[in-house]
Amino acid sequence: MPGFGYGLGLRKRHRLALPGETPVAVEAIEPSASWTGVAASGYSIPPSDPARVTAKPACRLIVVPNQYFTDELLVGVYAGANNGGSLYENMGLSHVRVYCEGNVLDIPAPSVQIFPDANGNQVSCFGWWAKLKKPVGISGHAHVYFEAVPSDATMQNRVIGPFQFSPQELFAATGTIHDYELEVAASQTEIAGVRYKTIYEALRYLALQLAENPRITVTEAGTYDLQQGHWSIHAGSGFATIQASAPITIGRNNFTVATAALPRTKYDGLHFKGSNITFDMKNMDAVYPETASTGRDYWFDGIVATNSGGRGNLWAGGPRIFGLCRFKPWFTECSISTLPSMVTTASLVRGCQLSQGYFDCATDADCVIGNRVEDWDSVDWLTERPAFSVQYTGTGASATLELSGSNDASSRTFTAKVNGSNVGTFTVQKTEAAYAANTNYTIQNVVDWLNGLTDWSASVIDNTYRATACSLAGLDGSAFAATDVKSAPLNVVTIFSVHPDFWQLPEGLGTRENVIVADNKLIDFAGQKLFLSAGSTNLHDALFINNAAHDKDIISGSQNKLVLSSQAGKNSQSHVIVAHNSMMQNLLLRSDLIYNPDSYCIVSNNVFRDIDWVGSPNDPDLTISGNHLFIGADNPSGAAGTSIGGDETSLYSNVVAGNFAPKGDLLANRKPPVLKYDINGNARAATSPVGALR
Repeated sequence: MPGFGYGLGLRKRHRLALPGETPVAVEAIEPSASWTGVAASGYSIPPSDPARVTAKPACRLIVVPNQYFTDELLVGVYAGANNGGSLYENMGLSHVRVYCEGNVLDIPAPSVQIFPDANGNQVSCFGWWAKLKKPVGISGHAHVYFEAVPSDATMQNRVIGPFQFSPQELFAATGTIHDYELEVAASQTEIAGVRYKTIYEALRYLALQLAENPRITVTEAGTYDLQQGHWSIHAGSGFATIQASAPITIGRNNFTVATAALPRTKYDGLHFKGSNITFDMKNMDAVYPETASTGRDYWFDGIVATNSGGRGNLWAGGPRIFGLCRFKPWFTECSISTLPSMVTTASLVRGCQLSQGYFDCATDADCVIGNRVEDWDSVDWLTERPAFSVQYTGTGASATLELSGSNDASSRTFTAKVNGSNVGTFTVQKTEAAYAANTNYTIQNVVDWLNGLTDWSASVIDNTYRATACSLAGLDGSAFAATDVKSAPLNVVTIFSVHPDFWQLPEGLGTRENVIVADNKLIDFAGQKLFLSAGSTNLHDALFINNAAHDKDIISGSQNKLVLSSQAGKNSQSHVIVAHNSMMQNLLLRSDLIYNPDSYCIVSNNVFRDIDWVGSPNDPDLTISGNHLFIGADNPSGAAGTSIGGDETSLYSNVVAGNFAPKGDLLANRKPPVLKYDINGNARAATSPVGALR
């Protein structure tokens, strides 16, 4: 292709089958003849992503890179862009281009592809698909790029990559794509280089051999501990796959302190595969890879993860913070329950079942597609527990107690005063050292300090939560000013200010770019669904589309479904698409918080309880069109084509059971869609109900 230096010329476009059409084979692309087996050797000039000066498509990989294959491998991206207020035609793109070591292939249209997951179940996924093919007679590692080309000529292209994929011959020593094959069986005799009693010892052997793409098969049921590696950090070119032929649990039998509970293998690029593997996180901290140095995030593929202690299980007197894995893991078709922050910051979350979670769900994840989330709330932590009672009984005219610091901060300070003068301070901490010392950590520690003050009397009511969770009733865990303890006993409570969001924009990133949250179903979710509001973080090129969400029936406290709202604000936004979502809560457009969308942003064809500008004036650059609001809502300023009527019971078939099929006013107010395919991959008609389902 002249002018680009990519090697061979452009291949023909090959149209992919869409739902309801006769299936057409996905076009394959292989490295060019100039590829030597060394990554990037097929490019004279590799593709590059241009510096952003205006809107670009959102484009994210929806398969996991660094895979080995011997014949063909299905790869794809989810991609789309605004094209004059709509993504109806071709997701707003001209095409998606695939580059593979000097060869180029155009994918002209997206499709739904069906393929087996890690457990052999057939799954379907919407995206832009191609197949990588191994050339005859040569093996190695290939760099692959994807380029999303918008239909709107005022936008720039987006290039993502390089992603490494490895076309390989079978290894002679194993007869597989794995250079080493090891067995783990706890009761069997160890055979060096063949069989080990623990996953730890197997990984140690592989790290010392500098294995590239090995596999460990656990053949005996039982509980296995990943432990902490004591070797140099290792990552191969592919993954170290860990699977099991019998049901196993990866976990620990007891909890001492957090640092001892951290599974840090020093082996990056682990691939945990199949439902025979269950992670029990009750006594184990989040799995910790060394991605800063190796770039090999962990892949959880069809596994099960849970906390056998339940959603409210205490972690050193408080809630867990991390879920299953830190940094940017890949999750495909997993089943995860009773954990916090299950898939936050992930690279990909595809086709997972997430249930009984708390804290945030998928905050700051790059690509979240086709997942089902059920029973999500933080009630266990947001319920106030009376912790201790205190009263001053001396002769002073007045006495007060106060508490500084934010809820569950690393340290907070109680101050006791008599007649306005300090008579004592006590700093509580939630550090591991404080937990182990047990002198300034618990409610009992606070009560002991108070009872050591002259003429002060305190008693423990509940010593369950750590003292950094203290507050007064109704303050949601915050600090409290000097409060009377002279005229009557003061009851202090504990509560953790743990407020869930489905996807939240993090604070302080500068710019967050290229996000896709699509085709997800949420049932009984107590929290804000889309929190696109964060100080010092601008949001660029993001798709929040075809998501359906039902609120848990809570109408009191901070998880009140009538109060919680999705919102956008505190930042500048460019090319942020909020379209065809079925929501039971309000959308707040926070112009009072310097909300600054550009003309590529749209809020279209959604169902919300209401859409409200908070502050004024509204921003005329934002397109608000074709939305449907619940009865009693007001048409938002600057909106076009808004319809109003009905509620969650009359607009949907049965949202409590997860059935968001439209009825009532949604069927009566059909509108031109801005997305051709609904949450299930079915094509919408020229006019159709708004929301996630056609």
